[in-house]
Amino acid sequence: MKENKCTILIIDDNPADQNLLKRYFRKIEVSREIEIFTASTSDSGISISYLNKPDIIIIDYLLGNENGIEVIKKFKNIGCKAEFVLLTGYGSEMVVTDALRAGASDYINKANLSVQMLERTMRQIRHKLDAEEKIRKTESKLSYILEKTNTGLVILDSKGLLIDANESYLKMVGFSSVDSLIGRSMIDWSVESCENEINNAIKKCVGEGSITDFETIYVHPNGEQTYVLINALLESENKENKIFAICRDITEIKLYENSLKQAKTKAEESDNLKSAFLANMSHEIRTPMNAIIGFADLLSKPYTPENEKEKYYNIIKNSGNSLLNIIDDIIDLSKIEVEKIEIYKQNFDANKLLKTLYITYSQYSNSKIEFDYDNKQTNIEIIINSDQQRFKQIFDNLLNNAFKFTDAGKINFGYKIEKNNKILFYVKDTGIGIIKNKQEIIFDRFRKIEDNNTKLYRGTGLGLTISKKLIGLLGGEIWVESELGKGSEFYFKLPYKHTTKKNIQEKDKMIDTDTIQNWGDKTLLIVEDEELNYLFLEKLLAPTKALIIRARTGIEAVENVKNNKSIDLILMDIKLPEMDGVTATKAIKNIFPDLPIIAQTAYAMIGDKDEFLIAGCDDYIAKPINAVKLISKMKKLL
Repeated sequence: MKENKCTILIIDDNPADQNLLKRYFRKIEVSREIEIFTASTSDSGISISYLNKPDIIIIDYLLGNENGIEVIKKFKNIGCKAEFVLLTGYGSEMVVTDALRAGASDYINKANLSVQMLERTMRQIRHKLDAEEKIRKTESKLSYILEKTNTGLVILDSKGLLIDANESYLKMVGFSSVDSLIGRSMIDWSVESCENEINNAIKKCVGEGSITDFETIYVHPNGEQTYVLINALLESENKENKIFAICRDITEIKLYENSLKQAKTKAEESDNLKSAFLANMSHEIRTPMNAIIGFADLLSKPYTPENEKEKYYNIIKNSGNSLLNIIDDIIDLSKIEVEKIEIYKQNFDANKLLKTLYITYSQYSNSKIEFDYDNKQTNIEIIINSDQQRFKQIFDNLLNNAFKFTDAGKINFGYKIEKNNKILFYVKDTGIGIIKNKQEIIFDRFRKIEDNNTKLYRGTGLGLTISKKLIGLLGGEIWVESELGKGSEFYFKLPYKHTTKKNIQEKDKMIDTDTIQNWGDKTLLIVEDEELNYLFLEKLLAPTKALIIRARTGIEAVENVKNNKSIDLILMDIKLPEMDGVTATKAIKNIFPDLPIIAQTAYAMIGDKDEFLIAGCDDYIAKPINAVKLISKMKKLL
């Protein structure tokens, strides 16, 4: 019924009955205004209903050539939504039953027609309409909620073909209209690998009545994918089986799960790599240590021939250098881990340095390996502004690898100047080569590529990782071109700008120290807290006949200088108890600014030397100390 009005249509071919019903309706106490229309035939009644949309239609059972039940059906066929009341003089239960089946809400026996009867009928119809209105509102709200919910709702027939779907489901599959999906299987918008699983899920739902937590992947027309979790129930509607499915978008959850799995896999891989690295590192450290300890022990044996002792000495020295290189790699790696690698650029002649490397590595070549520097006949100066020590370190790593992985064939290296302010350096070999799918990972930390484990290649596996990082810090890039069994070619580019020689910082030249120095008139202060380190320096300097004084702490060193003005030179350790070497140096230089001090320390990082020189040290030597270098530096200062 309308909000403030109830419209009633009376269809009766007897005017007296029409008037009687009108009078009765006017006597009914209702809260709404009643508007009454009358018609004598069904056709005129239909015309009135089109115009006035009656809420209630009262139809006489006997209506000319028609009966009221047929008229009710007529109205129903045209979609009339009014409530029908059959007015009859017959008390036949069959007539009443047929009327109710045809769609009548109630019936009134003319013999009992009264105001009270009409009031009862109106009240019943009103209750029914109120209930239907509530249902309509509820259905409307539910329909809106179901349509707008983030949960996808879909109805399929028993074959798995789509009948209907809500807006959220359309978003999940990437379509804008449900019409484009009706009559199609969800296989059409799922990944191919899910086809069998979907068919099996539909069969299970039809056979068992439901499916729970079925996962599949939808593919949008644009290629985007949506992970979906489906729960479905089989229901029978109008004797037809239908599948009602609830679909939830779990893409974010799956992506998160996948990221966790990848992180777990990566962590496990990293852990395995580190374990392999530590095992390899143990081998690499123990190998030179075994040689050092073993041959040192042989040197102490009385039965060791004299002509063998020099050979053993060289083995110990070379093994010590190998161990030092391993330690340097580990330190560099640790600095890479915390992004603390520092670069100190200066102008230097790259061609000159590469020729020196050629001379150094030529000793490794033999009858099976041809080694060459492609630019050795070029006398031009290639002045680049870069970190000379790191540049040499990169080439050392590449050349060491070339010799390590080449048993026979050719190794050559060199450079080419390019037009785009770049210089291309390269190291090429005809060794074992690298398989295609391994060529990227060789630059990763802890990676080593072995030749099918048929041969164990020495090394930490850190050289290329460190080289790549250093080249990046120098403003360049590195890559490899290789074929298994045919060799490898490593290339790296660095910025190049033609520079004059006047800015080149020459390295200190070594002073000849072949003859034993006579420093009998000199007094040396060795500041060292470690007994073995002091003993080494004492024995090294004993042939010079210099007077040696020892201080174990920085405070002792300062006191010695204050009390002994005859000290000519100080060898200052940096890591000391009570007062460190840097602080002690500053204190000493404040008293005697011209007193030479050489820092001798295990701090061997690039940048440490600058710190010590700024503190006042006149020179620097890293541990393990090279005797020739130390004597040379001392000779310049004494």
